[in-house]
Amino acid sequence: VISRVLFPALSAIQDDHQRVRQVYMQATRYISVVTFPLMLGLLVIAPEFIRVVFGAKWERSIFLLQVLCIIGMLQSIVGTVGWIYLSQGRTDIMLKWGLFAASVVAISFFIGTRWEVEGVAIAYAIASFLLMFPCFYIPFRLINLSMLSFFRNFILTFTTSLGMMVIVFGCRFYLKHNLEANDVVALLVCVSVGVIIYLGLLGIFGRKLIKDLFSLLRSRGKVS
Repeated sequence: VISRVLFPALSAIQDDHQRVRQVYMQATRYISVVTFPLMLGLLVIAPEFIRVVFGAKWERSIFLLQVLCIIGMLQSIVGTVGWIYLSQGRTDIMLKWGLFAASVVAISFFIGTRWEVEGVAIAYAIASFLLMFPCFYIPFRLINLSMLSFFRNFILTFTTSLGMMVIVFGCRFYLKHNLEANDVVALLVCVSVGVIIYLGLLGIFGRKLIKDLFSLLRSRGKVS
């Protein structure tokens, strides 16, 4: 959904690299507002989520889901670099990088199969982290965006999401070990606590971010 809006916007200002950097970082920050707490929250409540939604027979997939939550948080941002390649008219570099990255991932899958499906998940995670730096560095050179500036962009959303994750973990531990709550109750309570805590932390530390996000949503609604 964001791609449909951002690609033409970035293409229209492709020669103004300062404006491209500003719009790109703002858009990825908005994405992190949603994906970071979702992935970190799901990482904590994965056992209850799997057992409630899919049943006890799928318990082996709990670890896989937790690994993929970490990858998912990363890829929610990594997947946006295509906007830069396309808006700057450098699909040639995008193709070369895509072929290289796909080869590395394929090799990681092959290596991981020695340790069954868990090995594949871990190998994929390692490959994703190894590819992260060049995945950002190459397109960022096209718009003169520094890696340090980019990662600073996520300090607020990451720290508030991490704080929420710690509190939800404590809540889950207390429910399961002190109150002996069943999976359904633990899942509902932890999700509710996570949402309240995250929104509360954003309300305290990220008022400007929330204000800007709602302004964007209102402006898109008026245009629609």
